[in-house]
Amino acid sequence: MRIVHSVLGSAKSRPTRFAGLRLPAASGSSLRAAGLVLASLCALPLMLAACGDDDHGDDSESEPFDSLQDCFDDHHSGAESLPTANAITVCCLDHPIKGVHPSCGDAKADCIAHVDTELDDSISQNDIDAACTAYINEK
Repeated sequence: MRIVHSVLGSAKSRPTRFAGLRLPAASGSSLRAAGLVLASLCALPLMLAACGDDDHGDDSESEPFDSLQDCFDDHHSGAESLPTANAITVCCLDHPIKGVHPSCGDAKADCIAHVDTELDDSISQNDIDAACTAYINEK
């Protein structure tokens, strides 16, 4: 019994101090549980960051589309439900269209002409202008 007592310490639990605060004594199992909680809290942000969705990935990870209209429909009407201008900008910047990436030209005028031609007539000129401005600024 003496060897066990010297290895494990005193049978009485003593309060401990941490950062100047007096903490109640803790048993070994509660310390292990606290350690697991702390480890989980530290690991969770890392896992979320590693598994996050990167909309601005490289070409090899971007879903290609056969037309700008297909891409727009996917981002605007699909699960993302992006606003019109944002959906156009995402398609121009992030997705190869007919193998071209970025797909909306080198100048704002090229972008406007391309988007106006490729998308249906329900898209307003204001949305096209806003999308092409963002496209050129982010390109």
